[in-house]
Amino acid sequence: MKKHEKTDAAAPPPRRGAGPAIPELNEVSVIGKLINAPMMKEVKGGAKRASFMLSVPMSYGNGEGKRIPDTAYVPVVGWRAIAQQCEDLRKGDTVQVDGRIKTWKSQDQKYHWEVEARLFQVLDKAEDAEAPAEQREPETAAA
Repeated sequence: MKKHEKTDAAAPPPRRGAGPAIPELNEVSVIGKLINAPMMKEVKGGAKRASFMLSVPMSYGNGEGKRIPDTAYVPVVGWRAIAQQCEDLRKGDTVQVDGRIKTWKSQDQKYHWEVEARLFQVLDKAEDAEAPAEQREPETAAA
């Protein structure tokens, strides 16, 4: 065997307590429209929590060469400062959310998931159909 050749010996297993053999990575970035205004809640200790659902357009191939439009619905939650920033959001706003996926098992043994927002950015505000009359564009009279 030459000096620089590798042997077929397997690497030793990681030491106990040395951390996972697979690096941890839990990052997600989603762009979508709010399908509802954020639900604001104050939890024990006074921390604010905002939760909302994003509608994310997507598509898939049908096997015949055609793309079929579809929609994914992504639950999002934001805490403290993120929750305060979410207070100005409303249905139809387009946002980008960067965060991590959080999962849990409920009492009925079902698994649930949501994106826990760490950063978000408003990309487009929805048309305001519920603005007070003085803030709306004047309507033209039909002749």
